Amino acid sequence: MVFRRVLIATAALSPLLSIFAEGNVRLIGLVMMFASHAVVFYALLARNCRALVSVVRRFEAHGPELWLTLDDGPDPEHTADLAHELAQRGVRATFFWIASELNRCPGLVREVEALGHSVQNHTLTHPKWSFWLLTGQQLNAEIAGATNWLSAEGALAVRYFRAPAGMANLGLARVLGETGLIPVGWSVSAMDGVTCDPIKNAQRICSRSRPGSILVLHEGKSDRSGRKRSQETILATVDKLLQEGYRFVIPEPERLR
Repeated sequence: MVFRRVLIATAALSPLLSIFAEGNVRLIGLVMMFASHAVVFYALLARNCRALVSVVRRFEAHGPELWLTLDDGPDPEHTADLAHELAQRGVRATFFWIASELNRCPGLVREVEALGHSVQNHTLTHPKWSFWLLTGQQLNAEIAGATNWLSAEGALAVRYFRAPAGMANLGLARVLGETGLIPVGWSVSAMDGVTCDPIKNAQRICSRSRPGSILVLHEGKSDRSGRKRSQETILATVDKLLQEGYRFVIPEPERLR
């Protein structure tokens, strides 16, 4: 917390030194300005960076446990089937959903959570390219708005938040504090949001998984041809990890790291 405040204060005040100071002090101000702005820019865009927000990236495992998280749903054609397939395998997952997509999926929150899964906050509209630039008002609308929508659809306990692409925002810590949400990142990614090759994606995530890892994969979209095989990737990954002796759990907040 202290580091974040110092970083933001330095980025805000160092330009004054570079403008109004003279000689070596002005040079120091320029160096501080460029360095602090570079760090802030990195912290905003780097996935799961903790410089601005205390993002959870692991959890305390009780044996060979993993936390399966699935982003970018729901989808009216595929999500329900995926939730049932996972439940049949004894797998509990956390679905980070874009709340506005629920317009196309009435009743799905209750159906998915009745299977033992959890539905959590992945913003209202998923502003992937502009999340780091949102104003405080816009950020609150995206986060609090999503929580309200999910709750209205029957979500039992919306307490986790995942930012689009794991990005940050200068106002994110404040908004999360006000809404009581815990920011959750990941330990291992299948990179299936970039390229959807079920075999390669499954191999990637399985080779990097360790007890306490938070896995992130992405739900496929019926209207996005490049992501139609995401469900295949998810199930292939789960089946392989089950064969290796892992269990899938949704950890309690006190176990998060």
